[in-house]
Amino acid sequence: MLILFACIFSIYAQVLLVFFLIFGQLTAMSLLLLLVLTLCGVGFSFGLGFVSQLYSPDRSARVQWLALMSQQLARRANIAQPAICILNTVGINAFALDSIFGRGYVLLHAQIFSSLTQDEVEAVLAHEICHIAQGHASILTFVQGMTVVITIPVAFLLNLCFSLFTGLGHFRHRLIKLNSLILFLSFPLTSILVMLVTRQWEYEADRCAAGIVGKQQYLQVLRCLHGSFFQHPNFLSRSTWLPGTGSNGLSRWLKRPINGLSHPSLAQRINALQMIGS
Repeated sequence: MLILFACIFSIYAQVLLVFFLIFGQLTAMSLLLLLVLTLCGVGFSFGLGFVSQLYSPDRSARVQWLALMSQQLARRANIAQPAICILNTVGINAFALDSIFGRGYVLLHAQIFSSLTQDEVEAVLAHEICHIAQGHASILTFVQGMTVVITIPVAFLLNLCFSLFTGLGHFRHRLIKLNSLILFLSFPLTSILVMLVTRQWEYEADRCAAGIVGKQQYLQVLRCLHGSFFQHPNFLSRSTWLPGTGSNGLSRWLKRPINGLSHPSLAQRINALQMIGS
């Protein structure tokens, strides 16, 4: 909770500083904006069911066994079973959203199912469930809910501009990625705070997941992912990969991966997990 308060305070301080630099004084509008940000954070947490529809629900057989698997893992982690959503886009990745007031959501990239074995998918799912169980996802969800009211409109306009060069394909996916990047650039202090704590959270979730599915099985997943194309597109991560086609400079720049500042490298995570019990 101290992390949550620190992030909220840093957002408030930066908003007030901007208004002070623009108007030379703190106005009623600045106080109103702070109230709106807080309400958006609460509303975002309440409205996760709607937010999850940004991603593609999947009713196929794979979600049926995922649901059973998540039920078992959630029981071991002593939390309510999270909902599973599939993001139909490229990349091997998963991330969690969690409401302070209700159940959480685990969102998986569809490419996971063609790239990983069922045991490896189980380990990835366990990692995300651990983020929910330990409260990491709740804090990030609330903070990103406060800022999304500012960043989403800007990201939407930029996305329309990029679409003139890259087409409308992957519009929704690109919107999420642009929002992530704008968040990082718009709130530097908040981003740094989140970056510092989320790196430690990854180690904690690794230890938790290894305890749920077994250390060797979990290490196998990390080794499988190590060296592969791997990204972390949560809303507060600097990681972004904007898919597009074409050989022009803009398309190549949009497709360039930016290493995530919110996660340690897989090699670091593997070494840290191997040190446990050795």
